[in-house]
Amino acid sequence: MSKNLYDAAVLQLRGRALEALATVELLLKNPTAVPDHSNWVDEIIKHTKVLAENENTMITLQQYFGKQFAPPPPAPGTLLPGAPAPQPGEPLTITPERSPTLRKELARQKRLEAMKARQTMAKKELYPETEEKTERGRIQEEAPISQEG
Repeated sequence: MSKNLYDAAVLQLRGRALEALATVELLLKNPTAVPDHSNWVDEIIKHTKVLAENENTMITLQQYFGKQFAPPPPAPGTLLPGAPAPQPGEPLTITPERSPTLRKELARQKRLEAMKARQTMAKKELYPETEEKTERGRIQEEAPISQEG
């Protein structure tokens, strides 16, 4: 089987399945779309069977023949598009451009820092430090602790 025939068969099955799906959705949303108003349920069942048949046929075709025509998976260590290529002999370093996980973690850390800064500012605004409190703190620090025994 050639790749063109395989692709044509899969696309035709997918098209028929999508057509049946659209018809079922239309019947469920607007039952008056059926000219004969007495067999709404029969029409829904008929098109659902067409949908299931085409989907199952497509899955079976992909299961048995899809591996022959599937593009090869990217080699391990393949860079993301736009990432700078490493020089030969140079160890591969993890950068945000090369690692989506690192990008997400850096964004999460940035959000946490911003949240902590907002909380600190809100606390300072709610409880501003007065001169009296700071003066008391200095006096208590300077005063020796006496122990009577």
